[in-house]
Amino acid sequence: MDAGQADSIQAAVDFTIEQYGTVTVLVNNVSLTNLHSDLDVVNLDLEEWDRLMDVNLKSVLLGSRFAIPHMIKAGGGSIINTDSMAGFTGDSYDPHMVRPKRG
Repeated sequence: MDAGQADSIQAAVDFTIEQYGTVTVLVNNVSLTNLHSDLDVVNLDLEEWDRLMDVNLKSVLLGSRFAIPHMIKAGGGSIINTDSMAGFTGDSYDPHMVRPKRG
């Protein structure tokens, strides 16, 4: 499954319904880090940024959107969202800060 693609997330939910008949639990547990973490906001490729946002943020919305109707039909369910520790501690390169040159 590609967590950055809506049709792939929908297919995963559909597969689950086909195999198990319902969805009562969804765990949104995915993270993609910048593949070029040495880049700053001036040099970061916008397509790469969009990919990061699609996987790390939009996938949570889409997984929930596609699973919730099945949970409602089943009479309820649980959604568990996880995140990495970077959400609490930060990283010197995220969110791609521009660093002044010294010297």
